[in-house]
Amino acid sequence: MTNYAQRHYQRALEYVRLANWPLAVQELRDAIKLEPNNSNYYALLGLVHLKQQFIGMGRVYIRQALKLNPQDSLALKYAPGLKIQPGENTNPKSMAKALSIAALLSRFSNGKASQVKC
Repeated sequence: MTNYAQRHYQRALEYVRLANWPLAVQELRDAIKLEPNNSNYYALLGLVHLKQQFIGMGRVYIRQALKLNPQDSLALKYAPGLKIQPGENTNPKSMAKALSIAALLSRFSNGKASQVKC
C-alpha cells in the first residue's frame, strides 16, 4: 500500500538536504494534510522555518510536534533554543489558531506576494 504522506516527507527531506526551503515547506504541508497527527512532519516543518529565520513559525510547529509526541527527537533538539518546555501545557484552541496564522503567513513568504504588480 502506498503511503503518500511518507513520500511527501521523503521528498521534503531531500529538499532540506539541498536547502530548497520553499519546496520542503510545500511537501511537508502536503504530508500534514494527509497525516495531521504525525509529529515528524511538524518538527521538520519547524526546522525548515527556523532555517529561513521565521522563528515564530518555527516555534509554532516545534511546539505542535511536541504536543503530538513529547519524545520527538528533532523537536526536543530545538525546543530549548526556542524556550519551549517539553510537556508544556498548550491551549488546543490557541494552537489551532497559531497554526492557521502560520499557514496564512507562509503563503506570503513563499514568494507569492512578490507576484503582485503595483
